Amino acid sequence: MHESSTVQLDLTETVPPIDPPKDTRYVRHLRVQSKLLTVFWGHPIFLEAAVLVPRDFDDSKQHYPVAFLQGHFGGDFFGFRDTPPAGDAGSGRDAVAYQFYQDWTSGRLPRMLLVVTSHPTPYYDDSYGVNTANAGPYGDALTKELYPAVEKEFRGIGESWARVVFGGSTGGWMTLAQQIFYPEYFGGAWGFCPDPVDFHAFQSIDVYADTNAYYDQGPFERFPKLLGRLPNDHLLGTMESSGSKPSRYCFPVRSASTPMVSHMEAPSESLKTPLAVEAPWVWSPKNRVSGRPRNAIATASPELPVPRSMRRATLGVPASL
Repeated sequence: MHESSTVQLDLTETVPPIDPPKDTRYVRHLRVQSKLLTVFWGHPIFLEAAVLVPRDFDDSKQHYPVAFLQGHFGGDFFGFRDTPPAGDAGSGRDAVAYQFYQDWTSGRLPRMLLVVTSHPTPYYDDSYGVNTANAGPYGDALTKELYPAVEKEFRGIGESWARVVFGGSTGGWMTLAQQIFYPEYFGGAWGFCPDPVDFHAFQSIDVYADTNAYYDQGPFERFPKLLGRLPNDHLLGTMESSGSKPSRYCFPVRSASTPMVSHMEAPSESLKTPLAVEAPWVWSPKNRVSGRPRNAIATASPELPVPRSMRRATLGVPASL
């Protein structure tokens, strides 16, 4: 038995506020105070948007359709840059952002408004975009205050047929939620790899019917429930490994400058500098023919040993793909 003790913490430092992003020719910003959320919380609550405008925005009076991107705290429109990436970064995020700039300004993409919103609660970096008893009416605040303000300020068409919502992961969940709770507001929704939306399929678990969260019982033996698969059809992990091992064994990370990396028993000579990362998977751009990640290589890291039971589930894609 350990005796209880009191630990005194002195809070002497503060995190400085985030500098507001600056407008550019193509990326504009809007910040509005939400009346609905201000009443709920009892102090001013603000919502923000970063808006990518078409190349002829300042030279015309045209009104545009709008695509709202859902996700965690956006802060700014980071996937867009008007200068080439430095060095030999030909396939990372910076290169993709520059290619997007070229496509956006050359006429290869349709004229529209792309909007990244930021709607943090006082205690978390996003509200999930819905009304809740503990966080407040964020769904109403977005659809009745921020989105209309964006369309008014940046000449959106302002009709449901010209308004879509999309996002991935948590943003995928938010996308589905906003389309469901506000079915007449959006003309379409694209929710990619959303967080679980039904307890009948919570990852691979049926919370209502399954008697075991980690295994399925077959007629002769039990089998581990899978967490997911990678594009190369290899296993991402199992429900048991994700619950009992550090998350670095199970979940993907992204990097602007490195191809896909998986931790294997033997290092690959094709990786000049072994990379120790918090998760074994770093994705590279897709192969246009097969759809699988390109430039996939593997390395071993003594800092991140892979459990023997997981090694078959963390094999990388051959570098030739």
